[in-house]
Amino acid sequence: LGAIPARDALFVFTNKRRTKAERFPKNLMILIEKEIIPEEVLANPEDWNETGEEHHDELDVTKASIFWRRTVRKKFVHKTQKARSPLIAPAPLSTIPGTLLAPALAAQIITDKYEDHLPHYRQSQRSRRRHDIDIGRQTLNTWTHATARHLTPIDQAIRKEILQASELQIDETPIDYLDPGHGSTREGRLWAYRDTISGTCYFDWHPGRGAKCLLDFLGYDEETNTIAYQGAMHTDGYTVYDIVAAKHGLRHAGCLSHTRRKFTDLRKASPEVTVPILLYIQRIYHIEKQTRQTAAPPACRNLIRQARSRPIAEKLHRFVLEERQRHLPGSDVAKVINYTLNQWQKILVCFEDGSLELDTNLVENMILSLIHISEPTRPERIS
Repeated sequence: LGAIPARDALFVFTNKRRTKAERFPKNLMILIEKEIIPEEVLANPEDWNETGEEHHDELDVTKASIFWRRTVRKKFVHKTQKARSPLIAPAPLSTIPGTLLAPALAAQIITDKYEDHLPHYRQSQRSRRRHDIDIGRQTLNTWTHATARHLTPIDQAIRKEILQASELQIDETPIDYLDPGHGSTREGRLWAYRDTISGTCYFDWHPGRGAKCLLDFLGYDEETNTIAYQGAMHTDGYTVYDIVAAKHGLRHAGCLSHTRRKFTDLRKASPEVTVPILLYIQRIYHIEKQTRQTAAPPACRNLIRQARSRPIAEKLHRFVLEERQRHLPGSDVAKVINYTLNQWQKILVCFEDGSLELDTNLVENMILSLIHISEPTRPERIS
């Protein structure tokens, strides 16, 4: 740690302003409206050689419109065989069976509802107000379910791929929903499963967070009392994960980041304990960042962790054990210390396997990007 003050070593922020190229995607469509050539060049073009160009860009948008996408089927009758029935090509299958939906409109309805939190009744109001089209919210709800059923094979393929993963990061987060007849908002859970190798992520919604939710996804068979998934689980400290992993013999890794957060919450109240612990963890993550920048394969990352990170982790463990003796069992510091010690053996699993991350931040980030927790949301009715 050298001479870096603890208050400076923990958090370093930069205030670098992002450029236009960083704020907008490279594949954003560019419509060239016109090219401007100086009048002097236009007057005598043979006197000039073009050496380059500069751009003046304005961010614009195309107004949304709803229209019929029509396929015309021509009907024919035979010129001489008058008794023959008229001939016409078979009607094409609907993109989404049982609906009038084209793919783009289906994608907009689903994105508006689940990504931008725009309920069906507001989408219905918008279609009447902006397009003078009457699409009721019940119709929108029917279309949404039909689209979901149409995409079921993709859902099943992703789930099958996830269950073949050698390691899964798993997390769940609360989501409020409306249950007709209950009278108030209820809390459901969105479970996320992320394959650490391929990056594939599967989201599974349940009205609760019990062990059955986890077992159902992992392929539990009541008759044989076994589950289909046989890889490693990487989770936080929720006890359901411990129960399932222990019962079915799954390798179970813990999350160093959750431990860090708990000590960060106590940093101002008990800096004499939390600051040294956070500095130990910071050193571990600094080594991890260096390793990631070199794109080291799992075997190399495991060697680096054993040589450099594991000794720091052992010092951290000894420090936490010593501090446990200095605090009353019911204090906030003691609770966080006990949590850390209870999770320690699972955290060490990450130091013994270079293919594992040190935390479950990647799957948590997937959840954040999906539901925008930072934005206020209106509870949705789950049919």
